[in-house]
Amino acid sequence: MMLLEGLFQKALAAQVVPNTESVSINDIIVNALTKYIVPLAAALAVGFVIYGGAQYIMSGGDPEKTLKAKKTILWAIVAVIIIVLTVPIVNGIIDITKDQIIK
Repeated sequence: MMLLEGLFQKALAAQVVPNTESVSINDIIVNALTKYIVPLAAALAVGFVIYGGAQYIMSGGDPEKTLKAKKTILWAIVAVIIIVLTVPIVNGIIDITKDQIIK
């Protein structure tokens, strides 16, 4: 929690966050997730789906390579689902614990 407080103070000092009176650390976390982390993670996950597809195509019928490609695609799709659900999960946790989180 101290790390988050330090990041919040740095953001305020750098004037990255406008109107500091109404912005909480929760807003900064959700903002960072939605603007930077989620799109980057989604791009990586989609890249792994493409990589798995390329592995599947180039497997040449080899059962071991085909299985490896299918597992790559499966776990990349699981990652996409988790990434899509990240922001609602974080918002739900913040709503549940809003009295306990530093504002």
